[in-house]
Amino acid sequence: MSMAKIESQAELDAVLASPAHLLFKHSYRCGISDRAHQQVEAYLADDPAVPVSLLDVVAQRPLARGVAETIGVEHQSPQVILLRDGKPVWHASQFDVTKEALREAVAS
Repeated sequence: MSMAKIESQAELDAVLASPAHLLFKHSYRCGISDRAHQQVEAYLADDPAVPVSLLDVVAQRPLARGVAETIGVEHQSPQVILLRDGKPVWHASQFDVTKEALREAVAS
């Protein structure tokens, strides 16, 4: 499974409308975010059942900020948010974004 990039409000709305989805907010300018990206990629290598989408917080700044307002989770980067029916049920940021944390969150 690969990560889809979110580049429009319609694509973000589709993520929010899905039954379960991991939203990865990423900055290509940040070393910590690069490390988190590697962890998300390692999680994806196991072919998980829950899809993952990447939101570039620099290139898509209005969308990235809008997510915080829409779902009520404070904006951070890097950050992964597990959404179930458009509602945040778990999130992690910075060094808490690990393959194991993602796997546990999806399993619970």
